[in-house]
Amino acid sequence: MARIAGRDGNCESRAAGAGAVVAAPIALAATTVVAVAGAWTFEPGTGQAIFALESKLATQQYNGKGRLVPRDRFAKSELSAYVEYGLADGLTVLFSPRIEDVNDSSQWGGARTGLGYTELGARARFVRFDAKQPGLWQGSVASLQGSVRVPGSVEDNDPLLVGNNVVEVDARVLFGASFAFGSWSSFVNAEAGYRWRDGDPPSELRGDLTVGVRPKPDWLVMGQLFQVTTVGQGSPPFRAGAYTRLQLSIVHDFDARWSVQVGANSIVAGRRALAENGVLLAVWRRF
Repeated sequence: MARIAGRDGNCESRAAGAGAVVAAPIALAATTVVAVAGAWTFEPGTGQAIFALESKLATQQYNGKGRLVPRDRFAKSELSAYVEYGLADGLTVLFSPRIEDVNDSSQWGGARTGLGYTELGARARFVRFDAKQPGLWQGSVASLQGSVRVPGSVEDNDPLLVGNNVVEVDARVLFGASFAFGSWSSFVNAEAGYRWRDGDPPSELRGDLTVGVRPKPDWLVMGQLFQVTTVGQGSPPFRAGAYTRLQLSIVHDFDARWSVQVGANSIVAGRRALAENGVLLAVWRRF
Protein backbone atom coordinates (compact mmCIF):
# COMPACT_ATOMS: atom_id res chain seq x y z
CA MET A 1 0.00 0.00 0.00
CA ALA A 2 1.49 3.33 -1.00
CA ARG A 3 1.75 6.04 1.58
CA ILE A 4 -0.86 8.78 1.28
CA ALA A 5 0.38 12.25 0.56
CA GLY A 6 -0.81 15.11 2.60
CA ARG A 7 0.08 15.16 6.25
CA ASP A 8 -0.12 18.65 7.74
CA GLY A 9 2.17 20.85 9.74
CA ASN A 10 1.19 22.68 12.90
CA CYS A 11 -1.54 25.03 13.97
CA GLU A 12 0.83 27.82 14.98
CA SER A 13 -0.77 30.79 16.69
CA ARG A 14 0.84 33.97 17.90
CA ALA A 15 -1.22 36.66 19.55
CA ALA A 16 -1.33 40.07 17.91
CA GLY A 17 -3.96 41.93 19.82
CA ALA A 18 -7.47 41.33 18.56
CA GLY A 19 -6.15 40.02 15.24
CA ALA A 20 -4.22 37.02 16.47
CA VAL A 21 -2.60 35.15 13.58
CA VAL A 22 -2.32 31.43 13.13
CA ALA A 23 0.31 30.23 10.70
CA ALA A 24 -1.01 26.83 9.74
CA PRO A 25 1.66 25.37 7.54
CA ILE A 26 1.34 19.18 4.41
CA ALA A 27 2.14 14.27 4.00
CA LEU A 28 1.54 14.30 0.15
CA ALA A 29 0.42 14.39 1.79
CA ALA A 30 1.17 15.97 5.36
CA THR A 31 3.17 17.92 5.63
CA THR A 32 0.20 18.56 3.71
CA VAL A 33 2.36 16.98 1.44
CA VAL A 34 3.57 13.51 1.17
CA ALA A 35 1.76 10.27 0.87
CA VAL A 36 1.37 7.94 3.78
CA ALA A 37 1.41 4.15 3.86
CA GLY A 38 -1.14 4.77 6.51
CA ALA A 39 -1.72 1.83 8.85
CA TRP A 40 0.04 -0.62 6.54
CA THR A 41 3.70 -1.54 7.04
CA PHE A 42 6.26 -2.37 4.38
CA GLU A 43 7.69 -5.84 3.96
CA PRO A 44 11.22 -6.21 5.42
CA GLY A 45 13.84 -4.79 3.07
CA THR A 46 11.34 -2.79 0.97
CA GLY A 47 10.16 0.78 1.19
CA GLN A 48 9.21 4.01 -0.53
CA ALA A 49 10.62 7.51 -0.93
CA ILE A 50 8.38 10.45 -1.83
CA PHE A 51 9.85 13.76 -2.95
CA ALA A 52 7.30 16.56 -2.89
CA LEU A 53 7.06 20.24 -3.75
CA GLU A 54 4.15 22.20 -2.29
CA SER A 55 3.14 25.83 -2.54
CA LYS A 56 0.54 27.53 -0.30
CA LEU A 57 -0.97 31.01 -0.29
CA ALA A 58 -3.29 32.85 2.11
CA THR A 59 -4.82 36.33 1.84
CA GLN A 60 -7.52 35.61 4.44
CA GLN A 61 -7.62 34.06 7.89
CA TYR A 62 -10.21 32.66 10.29
CA ASN A 63 -10.68 34.78 13.38
CA GLY A 64 -11.47 33.51 16.88
CA LYS A 65 -15.14 33.09 15.94
CA GLY A 66 -14.36 31.07 12.81
CA ARG A 67 -15.17 33.88 10.38
CA LEU A 68 -13.05 34.76 7.37
CA VAL A 69 -11.32 38.14 7.56
CA PRO A 70 -8.73 39.76 5.26
CA ARG A 71 -5.04 39.53 6.09
CA ASP A 72 -1.76 40.44 4.44
CA ARG A 73 -0.31 37.95 1.97
CA PHE A 74 1.23 34.79 3.40
CA ALA A 75 3.08 32.43 1.04
CA LYS A 76 4.99 29.25 1.73
CA SER A 77 6.82 26.79 -0.53
CA GLU A 78 8.17 23.54 0.82
CA LEU A 79 10.45 20.85 -0.60
CA SER A 80 10.23 17.63 1.40
CA ALA A 81 11.21 13.98 1.36
CA TYR A 82 9.30 11.18 3.08
CA VAL A 83 11.14 7.86 3.32
CA GLU A 84 9.74 4.67 4.82
CA TYR A 85 11.56 1.35 5.13
CA GLY A 86 10.41 -2.07 6.33
CA LEU A 87 12.82 -2.95 9.12
CA ALA A 88 11.09 -6.16 10.19
CA ASP A 89 7.76 -7.91 9.74
CA GLY A 90 5.13 -5.45 10.96
CA LEU A 91 7.68 -2.70 11.71
CA THR A 92 8.40 0.29 9.44
CA VAL A 93 10.76 3.18 10.20
CA LEU A 94 10.35 6.66 8.70
CA PHE A 95 12.49 9.72 8.03
CA SER A 96 11.24 13.06 6.67
CA PRO A 97 13.35 16.24 6.25
CA ARG A 98 12.12 19.44 4.59
CA ILE A 99 13.31 22.82 3.33
CA GLU A 100 10.90 25.76 3.38
CA ASP A 101 10.63 29.26 1.98
CA VAL A 102 8.18 31.51 3.86
CA ASN A 103 7.08 35.07 3.11
CA ASP A 104 4.66 36.86 5.43
CA SER A 105 3.71 40.44 4.46
CA SER A 106 2.02 41.23 7.77
CA GLN A 107 3.61 43.52 10.34
CA TRP A 108 4.51 40.45 12.44
CA GLY A 109 6.01 38.56 9.50
CA GLY A 110 9.08 38.64 7.30
CA ALA A 111 10.87 36.21 5.03
CA ARG A 112 12.83 33.05 5.73
CA THR A 113 14.41 30.24 3.72
CA GLY A 114 15.93 27.30 5.52
CA LEU A 115 15.58 23.87 7.04
CA GLY A 116 12.15 23.09 8.48
CA TYR A 117 11.15 20.22 10.74
CA THR A 118 12.84 16.81 10.39
CA GLU A 119 10.75 13.85 11.52
CA LEU A 120 12.05 10.44 12.64
CA GLY A 121 9.78 7.64 13.79
CA ALA A 122 8.44 4.12 13.50
CA ARG A 123 5.12 2.36 12.92
CA ALA A 124 4.28 -1.03 14.40
CA ARG A 125 1.36 -3.19 13.22
CA PHE A 126 -0.51 -4.89 16.06
CA VAL A 127 -3.54 -6.34 14.21
CA ARG A 128 -3.86 -7.75 10.70
CA PHE A 129 -6.93 -9.57 9.40
CA ASP A 130 -6.31 -12.10 6.65
CA ALA A 131 -7.29 -10.68 3.25
CA LYS A 132 -8.26 -14.20 2.11
CA GLN A 133 -10.73 -14.75 4.94
CA PRO A 134 -14.19 -13.28 4.23
CA GLY A 135 -15.72 -11.05 6.88
CA LEU A 136 -16.32 -7.46 7.95
CA TRP A 137 -12.65 -6.79 8.73
CA GLN A 138 -11.21 -8.70 5.77
CA GLY A 139 -7.82 -7.25 4.75
CA SER A 140 -7.76 -4.53 7.43
CA VAL A 141 -4.85 -3.57 9.69
CA ALA A 142 -4.28 -1.49 12.82
CA SER A 143 -0.99 0.07 13.88
CA LEU A 144 0.65 2.39 16.37
CA GLN A 145 3.07 5.11 15.25
CA GLY A 146 5.38 7.40 17.15
CA SER A 147 7.76 10.07 15.90
CA VAL A 148 9.95 12.94 17.04
CA ARG A 149 10.00 16.21 15.08
CA VAL A 150 13.16 18.30 15.40
CA PRO A 151 13.04 21.98 14.32
CA GLY A 152 15.46 23.31 11.73
CA SER A 153 16.25 26.27 13.99
CA VAL A 154 15.77 27.16 17.65
CA GLU A 155 16.24 30.88 17.08
CA ASP A 156 13.87 33.06 19.14
CA ASN A 157 14.27 36.41 17.34
CA ASP A 158 12.71 35.49 13.98
CA PRO A 159 8.90 36.02 14.12
CA LEU A 160 8.39 33.33 11.47
CA LEU A 161 9.97 30.78 13.81
CA VAL A 162 7.68 31.52 16.75
CA GLY A 163 6.04 28.17 17.51
CA ASN A 164 8.17 26.44 14.86
CA ASN A 165 11.33 26.19 16.96
CA VAL A 166 10.33 23.59 19.56
CA VAL A 167 10.72 19.81 19.69
CA GLU A 168 7.51 17.85 19.07
CA VAL A 169 6.51 14.26 19.81
CA ASP A 170 3.67 12.71 17.79
CA ALA A 171 1.82 9.52 18.80
CA ARG A 172 -1.12 8.06 16.89
CA VAL A 173 -3.22 4.99 16.28
CA LEU A 174 -3.97 4.04 12.66
CA PHE A 175 -6.57 1.83 10.99
CA GLY A 176 -6.65 0.84 7.33
CA ALA A 177 -8.97 -1.33 5.25
CA SER A 178 -9.01 -2.40 1.61
CA PHE A 179 -12.28 -2.99 -0.21
CA ALA A 180 -13.88 -3.06 -3.65
CA PHE A 181 -16.01 -0.13 -4.81
CA GLY A 182 -17.78 -1.84 -7.66
CA SER A 183 -14.92 -2.99 -9.87
CA TRP A 184 -12.51 -0.42 -8.40
CA SER A 185 -9.86 -1.40 -5.90
CA SER A 186 -10.21 0.99 -2.93
CA PHE A 187 -9.00 1.68 0.59
CA VAL A 188 -9.71 3.83 3.62
CA ASN A 189 -7.19 4.95 6.23
CA ALA A 190 -8.06 6.70 9.50
CA GLU A 191 -5.67 8.12 12.10
CA ALA A 192 -6.11 9.72 15.51
CA GLY A 193 -3.18 11.24 17.33
CA TYR A 194 -1.77 13.60 19.93
CA ARG A 195 1.19 15.90 19.24
CA TRP A 196 3.03 17.11 22.32
CA ARG A 197 4.90 20.39 21.78
CA ASP A 198 7.67 21.56 24.06
CA GLY A 199 7.67 25.02 25.59
CA ASP A 200 4.92 27.60 25.22
CA PRO A 201 2.89 26.42 22.16
CA PRO A 202 -0.22 24.34 22.94
CA SER A 203 -0.15 20.65 22.10
CA GLU A 204 -2.55 19.33 19.46
CA LEU A 205 -5.17 16.67 18.81
CA ARG A 206 -4.97 15.37 15.23
CA GLY A 207 -7.26 13.37 13.01
CA ASP A 208 -6.59 12.26 9.42
CA LEU A 209 -8.93 10.45 7.03
CA THR A 210 -8.02 9.22 3.53
CA VAL A 211 -10.19 7.45 0.97
CA GLY A 212 -8.58 6.17 -2.22
CA VAL A 213 -10.00 4.48 -5.31
CA ARG A 214 -8.38 3.07 -8.45
CA PRO A 215 -10.67 3.60 -11.48
CA LYS A 216 -7.85 1.99 -13.47
CA PRO A 217 -4.95 -0.16 -12.22
CA ASP A 218 -2.39 2.60 -12.82
CA TRP A 219 -4.49 5.55 -11.56
CA LEU A 220 -5.26 6.37 -7.92
CA VAL A 221 -7.65 9.14 -6.80
CA MET A 222 -7.44 10.22 -3.16
CA GLY A 223 -9.61 12.46 -1.03
CA GLN A 224 -8.22 13.49 2.36
CA LEU A 225 -9.30 15.36 5.46
CA PHE A 226 -6.90 16.71 8.10
CA GLN A 227 -8.22 18.06 11.39
CA VAL A 228 -6.02 19.85 13.95
CA THR A 229 -7.25 21.25 17.28
CA THR A 230 -5.04 22.74 19.97
CA VAL A 231 -5.23 21.38 23.50
CA GLY A 232 -5.78 24.37 25.76
CA GLN A 233 -4.33 27.82 25.24
CA GLY A 234 -0.63 27.21 25.72
CA SER A 235 1.36 30.06 27.25
CA PRO A 236 1.30 33.69 26.02
CA PRO A 237 1.58 34.81 23.30
CA PHE A 238 -0.09 31.62 22.01
CA ARG A 239 -3.83 31.12 21.83
CA ALA A 240 -6.14 28.18 21.10
CA GLY A 241 -6.91 27.43 17.45
CA ALA A 242 -8.12 24.78 15.03
CA TYR A 243 -8.41 24.11 11.30
CA THR A 244 -9.80 21.62 8.81
CA ARG A 245 -7.91 20.98 5.58
CA LEU A 246 -9.30 19.09 2.57
CA GLN A 247 -7.10 17.69 -0.17
CA LEU A 248 -7.80 16.01 -3.50
CA SER A 249 -5.01 14.40 -5.52
CA ILE A 250 -4.35 11.98 -8.37
CA VAL A 251 -1.48 9.52 -8.59
CA HIS A 252 -0.32 7.88 -11.82
CA ASP A 253 1.89 4.77 -11.73
CA PHE A 254 4.39 4.71 -14.59
CA ASP A 255 5.60 1.25 -13.58
CA ALA A 256 6.12 -0.84 -10.46
CA ARG A 257 8.65 1.63 -9.04
CA TRP A 258 7.78 5.15 -10.19
CA SER A 259 4.65 7.27 -9.68
CA VAL A 260 3.76 10.97 -9.85
CA GLN A 261 1.16 12.78 -7.78
CA VAL A 262 -0.57 16.12 -8.34
CA GLY A 263 -3.12 17.68 -6.03
CA ALA A 264 -4.70 20.70 -4.43
CA ASN A 265 -5.75 21.46 -0.87
CA SER A 266 -7.58 24.13 1.08
CA ILE A 267 -8.28 25.02 4.70
CA VAL A 268 -12.06 25.19 4.68
CA ALA A 269 -12.77 26.00 8.33
CA GLY A 270 -10.89 27.12 11.39
CA ARG A 271 -10.37 29.39 14.35
CA ARG A 272 -7.32 31.65 14.46
CA ALA A 273 -5.98 29.89 11.38
CA LEU A 274 -4.78 30.91 7.94
CA ALA A 275 -7.24 30.25 5.11
CA GLU A 276 -4.58 28.60 2.97
CA ASN A 277 -4.95 27.22 -0.54
CA GLY A 278 -2.21 25.02 -1.91
CA VAL A 279 -1.02 22.84 -4.78
CA LEU A 280 1.44 19.98 -4.73
CA LEU A 281 3.56 17.85 -7.00
CA ALA A 282 5.28 14.68 -5.81
CA VAL A 283 7.34 11.82 -7.21
CA TRP A 284 7.11 8.39 -5.58
CA ARG A 285 9.94 5.83 -5.80
CA ARG A 286 9.35 2.34 -4.45
CA PHE A 287 12.26 0.04 -3.67
